[in-house]
Amino acid sequence: MRIAIVGAGLTGLTAGFRLSQSKHQVTIFEKEGQAGGLAASFQKKTWRWPLENFFHHLFTTDGDARQLISELGLETKLFFKNPQTSIYYQNIIFPFSSPAEILQAPFFSLPEKLRLGLVTAYLKATNNWQALEKTTASNWLARFYGPRPYRILWEPLLAGKFAGQKDLISMAWFWARVKKRSRQLGYLQGGFQVLIDKLLTEIQNHGQKNHGQIILNHLEIKNLNDIYHLSFLFRGG
Repeated sequence: MRIAIVGAGLTGLTAGFRLSQSKHQVTIFEKEGQAGGLAASFQKKTWRWPLENFFHHLFTTDGDARQLISELGLETKLFFKNPQTSIYYQNIIFPFSSPAEILQAPFFSLPEKLRLGLVTAYLKATNNWQALEKTTASNWLARFYGPRPYRILWEPLLAGKFAGQKDLISMAWFWARVKKRSRQLGYLQGGFQVLIDKLLTEIQNHGQKNHGQIILNHLEIKNLNDIYHLSFLFRGG
């Protein structure tokens, strides 16, 4: 089967890798000059490792990603560290990585600190993401954490990630971040560019057998009609 994939981010590359493995004829179209999507990297001459355009890491619970890394022979490059999470507010930086640090955090009353712990524990425990999908993160967090913790902790997070769209984000997204988050965060020696390069190599190796290829600087998807036209092309329409 001839299959077109739009976008050579990690999802597109992984899909292309799997499909070309199964001997489907895959072509990945990427409008940028390099593959990797948000994990695409840049590197200055004096740097040992490249740096992602947007910071990435893995959780210990990311089983599918870890399985892919192992399958590609990169498991020895994967390592996990305990990072220090801190909050910057009113010219003060305070640690915010553990229950003990939360209890010592300034700016919050004791009831607010207890509420922080209980609500976070609930999000860790619940699997009812369907109900959370019906409300926005901004509304849910302000209601259950309280207005001040929301303003200090979560509103800056949402604004930093989503800017003007922050009030439109589903609470299910926030739940997934809390649910999957592990104390340790994972990274690859050489950065995620190592994973991108390995996927590119594997797809191109399959391409030598007419199973996979990647075309950069090629196509910009502006509307749904572009996708329809691309699908017609691959069906011979």
